[in-house]
Amino acid sequence: MTRPPKSLFAAAVLTTALCLAAATSKADTPMQGDPNAGFAAFFGTWTCVANVSAMGPNMPAHTETDTMTFDSALGGAWVHQHYTGKVYTSDSYFRYDKAASSWTSIAVDNMGGHGMSTSSGMNGNTMVFEGPYTYGGKTSTSRDTVTVMDKNKLRHVGSYKDGDTWKQTDDTVCTKS
Repeated sequence: MTRPPKSLFAAAVLTTALCLAAATSKADTPMQGDPNAGFAAFFGTWTCVANVSAMGPNMPAHTETDTMTFDSALGGAWVHQHYTGKVYTSDSYFRYDKAASSWTSIAVDNMGGHGMSTSSGMNGNTMVFEGPYTYGGKTSTSRDTVTVMDKNKLRHVGSYKDGDTWKQTDDTVCTKS
């Protein structure tokens, strides 16, 4: 299955969740109430340098500079991330689902892709989201791994499962502008 280029919705979803979780103390994390608690420092614009993996003969591996923004959405119930790349654009919404005790991410992109993934939360400075993502009429498992390098820098590695093999889509570093 060929997957769209770029930080599939990871740089969005995972990056956001990681930033949020890393930026707040345990006492005021979204798990305790407001899904946007402590995230205000991450709202704004980020510049991302994406090393995109080859996605077939018409899309060779390349590096591009992209833009990502974070803000509050739907009356503060969700955190919204918008990612704009060379050919790939996505919108993701995420929040902590208290009833399920996990993070939920919902994403759509300009190539018709859509998916929902979950994460159990931070493990050190890293958060991993996994879930089904449908693209081109086919569904595969996607994995977005985000590492908080510091309060102004995040790294995202996106991948998807092709049979029994995980294939990397991108390795992206974003810096707050």
